[in-house]
Amino acid sequence: MSIRKAAVVMCSLAFLSLSSCTEKIVDPKPVTEPIYSIYDQLVVNGNTAYVTQQYYRISGFSWLFDSVANLMPVNVTDSSIGAAIKLKYPNAGFVVMRNGDLYACTMGSLYAKDSGGIEKVNLATGQSTVMITEKEIDTMSTGIVKIEFKNDSMVYCLYGKSDYSTGIALVNIARRSVVKRLSGITDASGGMAIDTLNKKLYVGERGYSASGLLVFSTLNDSLSAGPISTGLPPYSMAFHPQKNKLFITTSDYVTGKAKVFDCALQALTVDEKAFYQDCIVKISAGKIFILERGTVSNVSEVSENLTVNIQKHLADNSNPVDIANTSGGRFIISLNNLSKVTFINL
Repeated sequence: MSIRKAAVVMCSLAFLSLSSCTEKIVDPKPVTEPIYSIYDQLVVNGNTAYVTQQYYRISGFSWLFDSVANLMPVNVTDSSIGAAIKLKYPNAGFVVMRNGDLYACTMGSLYAKDSGGIEKVNLATGQSTVMITEKEIDTMSTGIVKIEFKNDSMVYCLYGKSDYSTGIALVNIARRSVVKRLSGITDASGGMAIDTLNKKLYVGERGYSASGLLVFSTLNDSLSAGPISTGLPPYSMAFHPQKNKLFITTSDYVTGKAKVFDCALQALTVDEKAFYQDCIVKISAGKIFILERGTVSNVSEVSENLTVNIQKHLADNSNPVDIANTSGGRFIISLNNLSKVTFINL
């Protein structure tokens, strides 16, 4: 999430023209720079993993995301890649399955009106439908980072803003409307995770004045606690329903640590472990993973007290950004910098 967001922040003004149905983005100037691609988040559905693929070009010191993104279907049995599914907007990241449909979040281009949103993809037909655009969520929105389903029709939406902060809104995607923008947040770029057991939404506050963990009640969508100090500002988080714990990574972009929040007690435990400066936490098939990115590029499977059980080093600078179980002890990993996936067995 954070790399995509940082790339968007660096984007200079890109003059884009949208069609009336906002399904096509056109750069009126000839594109002379090379086009690059990177892989981002993934989700497994049956025998297929769907990986978001972004396209960008570098113009001067800016990364310009002005080509629509793809979903790349990967057969998890033989690793073959199927025909790309075109999304409506550029710069796709987070993906999730819900009731047989895939939902994708697109960040778009920083200054292009309605160049990002929440898309629903019918995997049987390969057709994507824009459920709501970034500007319908907030006029300051610069793209959608992540969603968490509150129920079948409403999602918590984490989105970038033109003042370089990150906000959260409760969105009724069935009615294409905003129910509420959550207050008490300065900058939610430390992530969010929903806790259906305790009826909570956890938010990583990275504001300069007070960083830490914010706790919202999903009963009334109001702040109930926080910011609870996490030492370093939160960087990513994931809720483990079987453990009833929230796993958090923290970072000041120099050092990084993982921490544990006991959701039953609503308090941080004493468990803590140092990792690379911008590591992220993921949970899949009941296992807890810490993905160390950059030159380190490790995948660590850890216990609930953060003891490293297994660590696998991937190619240097491959930048693992997501992991998901395919079957048994086999997992697929998205490698951001290499624009490819790899598989590991645990």
